[in-house]
Amino acid sequence: MFNNDNHVTVVLNYSDLYEICDFYDVSPGEISDNPCYAKYIADHHSDLQNLIRGYVEMGEINREICNELYYTCTTRI
Repeated sequence: MFNNDNHVTVVLNYSDLYEICDFYDVSPGEISDNPCYAKYIADHHSDLQNLIRGYVEMGEINREICNELYYTCTTRI
């Protein structure tokens, strides 16, 4: 079982800490000072990872669509 200090330590060592801080609009210092933030982030970390993964996949799909549209437009000129 995690205690508050463990949540803070775990969250501050996440490889995606920059993205977490950006998404939740908090700094690492705020996470350290507010263990409830760390618990919430730890409890929802997989949700945020899935969201990020989904945006990456959507970006790849959008790139393919744009490339097809660009190719179609440039071959008709």
